[in-house]
Amino acid sequence: MHLDERKRLLALARAKDLLILEDSAYSAFRYAGEPLPSLMTIDTHGCVIHLGTFSKTIFPGIRLGYLVAPQRVAEKPGSLRLTELLCRAKSFLSVNTPPLKQALVGGILLQDGYCSWRTMRRR
Repeated sequence: MHLDERKRLLALARAKDLLILEDSAYSAFRYAGEPLPSLMTIDTHGCVIHLGTFSKTIFPGIRLGYLVAPQRVAEKPGSLRLTELLCRAKSFLSVNTPPLKQALVGGILLQDGYCSWRTMRRR
C-alpha cells in the first residue's frame, strides 16, 4: 500500500477502535523504489500488531517468528493487557520451540547488528 493509503487505514482503525494485524514476512524484499514505512512505525495510537519472521530473511529452515504488540488493547480502566494474553497463549502453543534455534537467531542478531524490528522501526 502507498503511504497515503496506510495513513488512511490507520485513521479508520483509530476512528472505529479496531486493531490491525500487520504481517511483514516479505517486507525486507523490495525490487523497486524506496522501502515504505511499516504500519507500526507510523501508528501513533497503538492499534497495530506486527508479525514478522526470520524464516524469510535469515534462512527458511529456522521457522522462527516474532510479534510486536501494544501493551493495552484499549486505554480504559480495566482494559486487557495484550502482551500478557499473548505470552500465555504462546506458552501453550510453542512449548517445543528448540532453544538451539532461538540461540542461533539471537546470536545472529547480536553479532551482525541485524534486527528485523529495528529495520521495521526505521522505515
